Amino acid sequence: GSMPSPSWRASRCPTHNARLTEQWGILFHASQYVEEGYATWIERYLAEQIAETHPEGAAYLRNAPQFSVEELLAALETSATGADCAAAIEALFAAETPGMESVHAAMLGAIAAIDAMGEDFARAAGMPGPYALGYCLMDAIAQRQGPKCVPYAVVTACNVEYELAEISNHDLSNYVTQHPNLNTNTRLALQMFVSPGAQDDVAGFLTRVRNEVGLAAPVE
Repeated sequence: GSMPSPSWRASRCPTHNARLTEQWGILFHASQYVEEGYATWIERYLAEQIAETHPEGAAYLRNAPQFSVEELLAALETSATGADCAAAIEALFAAETPGMESVHAAMLGAIAAIDAMGEDFARAAGMPGPYALGYCLMDAIAQRQGPKCVPYAVVTACNVEYELAEISNHDLSNYVTQHPNLNTNTRLALQMFVSPGAQDDVAGFLTRVRNEVGLAAPVE
């Protein structure tokens, strides 16, 4: 069956439910670019795998998204409202000193610029911001480390625990804004800047992620 929505317990405890729904919203916003970006990237990756082994897979490939950061920036710059957004996204990918704080500030800046563009973003880019920018984050990691490292980058980005029972929603919102280490979107973006190694060397990649940007994958 389908998963229950966050409001499924509304009739039993409205106050509790409202708090849970708000928590879900806060955490979703802090991880949305990881979730939507991975969905978009994996669609392309699987289409490429199918096309390699099945001639009829070419149709999948034609319909699967593929674009570079440069192409995204060019598309945004054709929009009357896109210049600031393009500049904010460019700043994220061109971080000179990719430390946690600077990447976090750049990621928040890019998200704020995308939000400010509203519907104009999807009109210019062909898809909403979390899908488009999220895809570019995934693709940057794939190009630098190999595509097999991307799922591990996602799992590492999502390896965050929140003390939801002990923390107010106001504090939770501040937490994921002020603490880069608790912001899943930022945790993914940081991994773009990890030094390259052998393609698809997952163990080497995770070691560099831990040593260079201080993020750990979950222990199996």
